[in-house]
Amino acid sequence: MFQRIRFSEIKLKLPRESWYYLRNEQNDGEFEEEEVWYYKGDLRLSELLLDLNAMLILVEGNLIVDRYIGNTDTDGATGLIVLGDMRASHMVAGGQEIHVVGNLQVDEMFWGDYNHGDLIVEGNMQAKLMITSDQYRVRIQGTSAFERYIEDWDDFGVWQGFDMTELFVPEIILDEDEEPSVWREEMLRLLEEDKPILYEDRIKPIHEQPQIPFLFEDTQLQPLYMQQVTADSLCFQGEPEDTSSSYEFWLGDQFFRATAYGNEATSGHFRSVYFQDGEEYGALLKIEPVVAQSVSVDQSRTMQWQLSGKYRRVTGEHTDWSEIDDDSPAVIQQLCQQNWAHLLQAVSTYEYARHLIDPLHIRELLALPLVEPYNDYYDEERNGLWIGDVYFAFRQEGELYNDAPQSALVRLARDYTDEQGDAKVEYFSYRIQKHMDGSECVSVQYSEDEDDDDYRMVNYEGGAKLLDAVKFFEKGKKLLARCNQDMLDGTKPFCGEDFAMEYWREKGYIS
Repeated sequence: MFQRIRFSEIKLKLPRESWYYLRNEQNDGEFEEEEVWYYKGDLRLSELLLDLNAMLILVEGNLIVDRYIGNTDTDGATGLIVLGDMRASHMVAGGQEIHVVGNLQVDEMFWGDYNHGDLIVEGNMQAKLMITSDQYRVRIQGTSAFERYIEDWDDFGVWQGFDMTELFVPEIILDEDEEPSVWREEMLRLLEEDKPILYEDRIKPIHEQPQIPFLFEDTQLQPLYMQQVTADSLCFQGEPEDTSSSYEFWLGDQFFRATAYGNEATSGHFRSVYFQDGEEYGALLKIEPVVAQSVSVDQSRTMQWQLSGKYRRVTGEHTDWSEIDDDSPAVIQQLCQQNWAHLLQAVSTYEYARHLIDPLHIRELLALPLVEPYNDYYDEERNGLWIGDVYFAFRQEGELYNDAPQSALVRLARDYTDEQGDAKVEYFSYRIQKHMDGSECVSVQYSEDEDDDDYRMVNYEGGAKLLDAVKFFEKGKKLLARCNQDMLDGTKPFCGEDFAMEYWREKGYIS
């Protein structure tokens, strides 16, 4: 079926970005005499094992494998290059380059394991279950569609991974020292015997979200809670000349702002929250310190807080402020009660979310040699790069915008297909911000607009989008660090533009 020929006879048929082609060119024909299994035309097989003596299998056409493609050795298995489309039921890969020039469809599961393995798909990829582990590399140039994508499954917990014993049949789970792992050889044996390896009804992820502690005893509007939601640990630092500190966000069409003006030692000090119901009404709730006469013998004076509120229409002719009292319109009473409860929940979510991404990780990514040439966030030609199916943009701490220094930021973007089948792009921005008490957090914005005109603050929103943001950051962090290490180890990045390549050469990172 296959012709067994030398690498030198087929090297010019290979994609120029293939590792096999590049390595041979860079090392004076290192692979010229290596054995290659070659097939010209469309090919259909029952199964394809990649534990061969040959270095590479090349199919100059389309390839269909009805059952599975796999190998047991992840430290030097036979490579596979298909110059057309490829389809398989299962793929258990690792230890080689698998390169598909067309589209790749995996009917059930693709598992790529170990950092000696690469999957490159120049077209689109589709799979029910996509798993990558132990720094396996994936680059899909077209679109990707997976019912579930699991990365680095040794990270357990709701935010980082999953329990593999819930997904795979028990025969292939090794539970040693309370660290479960997948038994690759047994998985291939079951596939060979046409036996199931996983529970298909559990492939689709359950979007379980962690229980976020509610930090307040109730949702009553009271001065103590007003002090807590305007605390220095929540309000952000502004300009040095600012006399107030604040934070703000949207939840749907509801706007929220919390502000602390001055401090208890200054005249005119107050704390407030502002709610706005779209373009209809705005309500301001405020506490101010008042001095009350003590009933103690020494007649000392103690500090108390006075709560007040006012409202107005946001648009129209009559936009004057009115005091909030028991006779205020029902819509104002409802606006204050509902949004006060939403604010308490948002603050609870924020306090939980602020510990999920460490600001140190943002600074570590911005300090990578790979990132150095991308030094202008506001120049779309120089602000970032694509690595696989993820776009990275970078803003160094202190970079100027309109003469004002900006905070450190890493932005990730990816293509996706919405429920209507339309192609979309989503953006996650991870920005270091400093609170008034000196503490830092990573603020996460989500947008489907490249210019961030309409964004969501997922630190306050929580839910599935916060879960997506944390997982996407973990994926991006590992992908960027891995590409950086590959460059330092001598592999030229496929993703670099000409100016970046020139910079890396001048720095001695690549030759």
